[in-house]
Amino acid sequence: MGAGGSTISNLLFGTATIGSSSGYIRIYDVVFNTPMPNNNCAVSLTIVEEDLTFDQFRVFCRNKTPNGYKIFVKRDDGDSWGQNLKVDWMVIAHYRDWE
Repeated sequence: MGAGGSTISNLLFGTATIGSSSGYIRIYDVVFNTPMPNNNCAVSLTIVEEDLTFDQFRVFCRNKTPNGYKIFVKRDDGDSWGQNLKVDWMVIAHYRDWE
């Protein structure tokens, strides 16, 4: 990467509607419309709560492939949730893989 930075061409983003859950963990599959060059990418996840409920969640991804990944949502302060939980996500391929 030069002093002027890099152009981002392999960037995907969206919102996953996780919904409610009768358990404390929910798994959601994200499938990309356009595949990434490989599974060496960075994923950023942000929980979007429907209401200001102050529920405590942990969110992380697993099983990255060029075609998608799995979002794991875990409630830390309860056994379930009723709100229509959403997760904003962004995926970018590491620049060294597509220069």
